[in-house]
Amino acid sequence: PATATISFARSGKSAPLSPEKTVLEVAESIGVPIDYSCRGGTCGICKTKLLAGAVSMEVQDALSDEDNAAGLILACQA
Repeated sequence: PATATISFARSGKSAPLSPEKTVLEVAESIGVPIDYSCRGGTCGICKTKLLAGAVSMEVQDALSDEDNAAGLILACQA
C-alpha cells in the first residue's frame, strides 16, 4: 500500500509512492522523464530538488554538502 503521494512539479503528474519503490521508478511508471545512469546513488545524474516532505536514501555518495543544503535528492535512491 502507498504511504505517500509524489507530485512532479514540471509535469503536473502525481502518483502513489510505496515504500518499496524509488522516486525514479514511480516517475518512469507514469511517464515523467528523469535522467539517470547508475541507479546506485553514486553518479548524481538523477539529482532533483525535493520541494516538500522528506525522503530516506540508503546511498547518497553523489550528494555534496552544498547539494544537501539546497534540498537535492537522488531520485534513484529516494
